[in-house]
Amino acid sequence: MTITNGDLAKLLKRHGHASAELPGVDGGSVLVCAAGARVLRLTGPSGHDFLWLNNAFLEGKGDDLLGTPGWRNLGGDRTFIGPEPDYYIRDFGDPWGSFVVPREIDPGSYAVRADDGQATMSSRFSLTNYRAGATAEVEVVKSITVAGDPFHQAATDDRRSLDVEYVGYEQVTTIARLSAPAPKVRLGLWHLTQVRAAGDILIPVTDDSPPRDYLSNTGPDKFTVEPGLVRFRVDAASMQKIGVKACSSIGRMGYLKQEADGAWTLLVRNCLVNPSAVYLDPPWGDLDDLGYCLQAYNDDSALGDFGEMEYHSPAIGGDTGLPLCTDISQLWAFRGEEGMIRRIAKRLLAVEIRKENL
Repeated sequence: MTITNGDLAKLLKRHGHASAELPGVDGGSVLVCAAGARVLRLTGPSGHDFLWLNNAFLEGKGDDLLGTPGWRNLGGDRTFIGPEPDYYIRDFGDPWGSFVVPREIDPGSYAVRADDGQATMSSRFSLTNYRAGATAEVEVVKSITVAGDPFHQAATDDRRSLDVEYVGYEQVTTIARLSAPAPKVRLGLWHLTQVRAAGDILIPVTDDSPPRDYLSNTGPDKFTVEPGLVRFRVDAASMQKIGVKACSSIGRMGYLKQEADGAWTLLVRNCLVNPSAVYLDPPWGDLDDLGYCLQAYNDDSALGDFGEMEYHSPAIGGDTGLPLCTDISQLWAFRGEEGMIRRIAKRLLAVEIRKENL
């Protein structure tokens, strides 16, 4: 079963979630949703959905999903606030049992405004930092516009040779503290892009040191380190998470997948990484190990058959001395035959994707 963007927007509206749809530059669309300041759906010109969408929407059970108390995993590309140990875990003596997504973050109370090809979501709210025992008053403003094909200024013959379907968007997100918080109250933007299993998250790196294993159970069947590349498997069979530090990242990561119809798809996140900045989100078991800007996550299907490409913005507040941070990134999506997608992966991720691994 499928659901149109129009029907999805009506369903969201019934449950108090505003939305807006932006047309892609070459067809397709970007559907923005107030809940979690999301891009809920990224659809290519052929109608292909590039992001994971909760199956309840596709099974005619969207009212049940949206009407369920507590946090609801809608899908798409959402914006949280980190670090996770500070704002989501209420009791470190029982971290899993006390983990709660704050309602102020998702669904939040974002206002949505759409005009001149731009959708803007904004909210002011207070967050409790459980580790510091203090609160943070913040404002988040996130704007979405469609993004041109990253090859639009390539040589004409070169661009024509890349015969693929494309859709993409740019997001500009500002987080600002509204009052001077306690010295230990720091926070930063945390963007999570949900993708459908099964495929590979590709993270170009500048060295061959292994990424940090957040859950300490990620074997070589789940991630490998190749020259200049970390490859992380998304199969929704078990829970894993890894992190890459800012000093090892080039600011891009991708998701490569073969679809059921034989076509190949590639999602590429392009973001600004500043190794001089403070990145906050540590493993739960090593809270002083900071600096991770890019993360990859694989769910065990408890929340759905998905994985996540995640990235963080530099921290503000506390001892950073920064009152705000404006983060700019793009998400580019391509669909086509294997050889074309391999060429694009090499151009945008700066690594050779070996044919035998596709």
